Amino acid sequence: MREITQEEINAKVKDHELWLDTNGNQGEQAVFTNVSITNKNFSHRNLLGAVFENVEVKNTDFRKTNLSSTRFKNVHFHHVFFNDAILTGIKFWYCNITNTAYFCANLKNAAFTNTTLINVDFRGSNLRYTNFFTAKIENIFVTNAIPMNVLGQRVICMQVNTSRRNNLIAYWAGLGIWTTGCFQGTLEKLREAVAKTHRKDPFLRARYERAINYILEEDKADKEMRIKKEST
Repeated sequence: MREITQEEINAKVKDHELWLDTNGNQGEQAVFTNVSITNKNFSHRNLLGAVFENVEVKNTDFRKTNLSSTRFKNVHFHHVFFNDAILTGIKFWYCNITNTAYFCANLKNAAFTNTTLINVDFRGSNLRYTNFFTAKIENIFVTNAIPMNVLGQRVICMQVNTSRRNNLIAYWAGLGIWTTGCFQGTLEKLREAVAKTHRKDPFLRARYERAINYILEEDKADKEMRIKKEST
């Protein structure tokens, strides 16, 4: 697979931005196919609607890049940075994503179709309506993420009335992950962390426990409903 140069990338991105600015009358849509992209920089650019297919991407920077509605098909990512990127409506099809960061990225309506995610960092990211239905997940980090209406993963979350900016407590049931603030771990570790952090505030400890128990009851109800449907 040929290694694409930074100069080629810059030229393609420049043509793509002109293509966007002129509604397709000038320039050309950026299409990257059958190339290797290693130690390259796409940061702070507009690649809305670009196409990447049959590509290997390693040690590459997409930070603060607009990749809305971009399509990645059969792409292998390793050690790639999408921090603070705009990824709304982005499509990952048949991709392999390892040791990659989406820290504080906007992934609303994104889709990871038949894609493997290993050691992927979604901390602080917007995961509203993100589709994980056919994704294979092996270790993700989702502290301070916004997991409302995530698809393909059963996430039960609620807001706890505290002074923290992000005061959600969430349970990723299929993955066994509990998160609140910068904490991520098991239920046992969560209870230990709450007891330690709020040892001098019994009211707040009790509030967290009520939230945890509510989530556990909802998880139990979901399981009972699924068993009932499967038996009919």
